[in-house]
Amino acid sequence: MASAEDFARVAGSLGIGNDATLVVYDAPSQMMGMVAWAFLYYGQHDVRLLDGGFHKWTQEGRPVSTKATSYPQTVFRAQPVEAIYCSLSQAKSSHGRPQTVFWDTRSQAEYQGTAAAGGQSPPRLGRIPGAVHLEWVELLDPATKTLKPAAELHALLESRGITPDREIATY
Repeated sequence: MASAEDFARVAGSLGIGNDATLVVYDAPSQMMGMVAWAFLYYGQHDVRLLDGGFHKWTQEGRPVSTKATSYPQTVFRAQPVEAIYCSLSQAKSSHGRPQTVFWDTRSQAEYQGTAAAGGQSPPRLGRIPGAVHLEWVELLDPATKTLKPAAELHALLESRGITPDREIATY
């Protein structure tokens, strides 16, 4: 994690202030979730994911541009929301508790330990013992790349023990 000061400096230099509505998109990929989460962690109140990402946007024939965009520099005040962050020490102390679920969102190969995650060097294979696997792409409709309906997501998460009454740590 970047320091609050470093994050605030970068966000402000991009023209992102605390009062902005931030819409995050990608192909879609895990990165859009990570960027959205980072802004939520540092106190941005209005963060949204573009459902279906750039894929759906372009499939619908919406306008695209290759020109660089810039916004005037502003001030971003980073105010970390510790309740949504799980430190290594917190993970160690909660591991094995029945009310805690470690949710591994990586690929099946990463979960099984047959592929390294994200180009780590040296590669670390495997998973946290007891973690449940539900790859992030399973949350999306394969054809549209949009999030599945809420009832379907609820059932999918519940089938893995990922329920609102439990503490969930994702990786």
